Amino acid sequence: MKHLLTLFLSISLTAANAQLKSVSISADKMNVLYVGIDNPVTIAVAGINSNDIDVSVIGLDGVSISGENARYIVRASQQTGYNQFCSVPVKDKKSGQIYGSFPLRVKRIPDPQARLSGRTDGNISAGEMKVQNGIMAVLENFDFEAKCQISSYELMYIANVGDPVVSINAGAAFSPQTKKLIEAAQSGDVYIFKVVKGRCPGDVAGRMLNPLVFTIK
Repeated sequence: MKHLLTLFLSISLTAANAQLKSVSISADKMNVLYVGIDNPVTIAVAGINSNDIDVSVIGLDGVSISGENARYIVRASQQTGYNQFCSVPVKDKKSGQIYGSFPLRVKRIPDPQARLSGRTDGNISAGEMKVQNGIMAVLENFDFEAKCQISSYELMYIANVGDPVVSINAGAAFSPQTKKLIEAAQSGDVYIFKVVKGRCPGDVAGRMLNPLVFTIK
């Protein structure tokens, strides 16, 4: 996974008097947090030992923050609404003095892309089709450790000669019926994977993904 430059969110508060401190908070990989995964966050107060500050997340249920030495992990079970934020107040552990409070957005993981043999459509040889065992969900350009899964789909097999046949699948792997249809691949046959549903960390239900269409060349 590539390393991203830290993006700062509402980074600093300028001291209005000698008692105020410069506070910084950064989401270590993106400028938003995501539901269902570990979100690394760095929080520091200039001139204050990191063990002497207390941090929390308010304004959104189902959010927790844990860590030490300026390094924290935020986990959320739901996303913020449109144009809404949750807040991370930073305060002195002993006195309760608030050094700063910062807004953060929480989103769900973006939709993955359903793929077969690394592709979404096009021509495929009968030999390549016959060695496939299922379809997969791929997260593109998402710089977190997160994996999405295929939960169900339908395969419509349209033979070059004959009536279409539909096979139902639960999970990513081909069902026995689907495997038989895949092994029957001949030139001119069409395979349509439709009603594809997948689930990502934090999802309470499957989400609709893209269909796949392949023609045997």
